[in-house]
This record gives sequence, C-alpha cells and structure tokens, in this order.
Amino acid sequence: MTLIEKLEKATGPSQELDAEIAIAVGVAPPSGEGGWWRCKKPNWQWKHAAHEPTTPPWEPARYTSSIDAALTLVPEGLDEEMKRARHRKGWRVNLWEPSRVGQSADAQTLPLALCIAALKARAYTESTPSPAATGKEQP
Repeated sequence: MTLIEKLEKATGPSQELDAEIAIAVGVAPPSGEGGWWRCKKPNWQWKHAAHEPTTPPWEPARYTSSIDAALTLVPEGLDEEMKRARHRKGWRVNLWEPSRVGQSADAQTLPLALCIAALKARAYTESTPSPAATGKEQP
C-alpha cells in the first residue's frame, strides 16, 4: 500500500505516518554509517541503531495532527482551498497552480486532507517538466 493510500484510510493522527511522510519528503535525518533509524515505541522516538547511546532521538513533525506542519508539505506557488465537506469524508483540500492541473483530497481531518493533497501535488510536480524546462511557455 502506498503512503497516500495509507493516509486516505487513516481516521486520525498517526505518528507512524508522520515518520513515513518525513522520510518520503526527505526531511528525516540521514541514516549515517552502518545504521538505520528505527522506531522506539511507545513514545515514537526514532533511534539510530548503530549509535543508539550517542545519537539523540529524532521525532518527525506532526503532519497528520497539525495544520501548520501539514502546510509545510505544500509545494511553493500553489493556491490552497480548504473546506468542511459534510457530504464527503469531512474535509476537502484543493491545491492548484493557474497553469496546471490541481490536486484534491478528502479526509476525516483537515491535516490528513492537506497531507494527501500535498503529496499528490509533489508527485505530480516531480513527474511533470516545468514549461521553462521544455522551452514551452504557458499562455
């Protein structure tokens, strides 16, 4: 199951998903020499396996519970629309750029909807060349 699919199935905040998001967007600390990061429950601190006694724990931003943290995932230059959608899962987020296709997401909480739409927008942006890169300007 992809990260976006996991987020779409989520019903509330998840520190495990927060860490997966941080890893996916490249804000997790590097693994370093001879080790990797692993989760130490119950407090969800991530410890470096090779240097556990000397490496301080790392905690990801609370993307799935904080609107402010989730907004940091939105690519620059996109317009944001957030609304309560009672006929849907609960919240709808639309992200778009005037010259590109927008990305939408529905979720039970606003931070989850923001995370989903932002990760979709990042995936779209990474897979689509910009007009400057192709030499074709948008009208």
